[in-house]
Amino acid sequence: MRKRPAIGPLLLLLGMALVASHSAPAPLAGQSSSEDRKVVAVLYFENHTGVERFEPLGKGLAEMLITDLSGIGSLRLVERARLQDLIDEQQLSRSDYSNPDTALEIGRVLAAEYVITGSVVGVEPEVRVDSRLIHTETAEILQTASAAGTEDRFFTIQEELSVALVEGLEIAFSDQEREEYERHRERNRIQDAETAVAYSQALDEYDRGNYVEALEKIAFVARRAPASTMVELTYERIRDDAEEAAQDEAESRVRGFLRGLIPGGDER
Repeated sequence: MRKRPAIGPLLLLLGMALVASHSAPAPLAGQSSSEDRKVVAVLYFENHTGVERFEPLGKGLAEMLITDLSGIGSLRLVERARLQDLIDEQQLSRSDYSNPDTALEIGRVLAAEYVITGSVVGVEPEVRVDSRLIHTETAEILQTASAAGTEDRFFTIQEELSVALVEGLEIAFSDQEREEYERHRERNRIQDAETAVAYSQALDEYDRGNYVEALEKIAFVARRAPASTMVELTYERIRDDAEEAAQDEAESRVRGFLRGLIPGGDER
């Protein structure tokens, strides 16, 4: 079996550059300068339930927490796309990046001071999710948290985890900032587990370049969560990339057709 390449110094520099050039959405509460912000990476949550339909949920849950925490001005969240690029580049499997040592190394490559890992560990009678907040420099586990809720109230799990992580990161809110952060979370809510799983499936298909399947899934999610800004932005991103990919494919086919008709066309 071919050994996967190690995450080396060159990739570390690349990761730092990617984070610097692709920041998370503009924070809403407690604006801080970029130098003062704590940089946080949220890794994909593992599925330890043994239930296959929950397999993609960890990717969506990570995106939901990134979106939630991006509403805090004193934090800078590493975009999920940067994490996915690194996973693809290093050909990491789920078991690879769930390994504590690898998780820390990924956090360091992404220039994150803190990394959040976790797993979905139960589904009956409630969905239960565990999370850990780790300081990448010291490898110290700063906080562990668990949250549980019924499938029709999945948003309560996301809320509880967000609140626990804010406490672990020692975020100090004014009353106004807390209200603003809560409104930010509410604008991005996904209510139930079925919709959260479909959202996760849409992200997974998108990452694989399966735009038609991703559009079908995100359209379903948009009908189920029409008020979610996060869902709306994800839908627009998938749609735009799907249109661009379709246009590129069409142009490639036309060029191929013309090369077959026009002498010397392959030199154009």
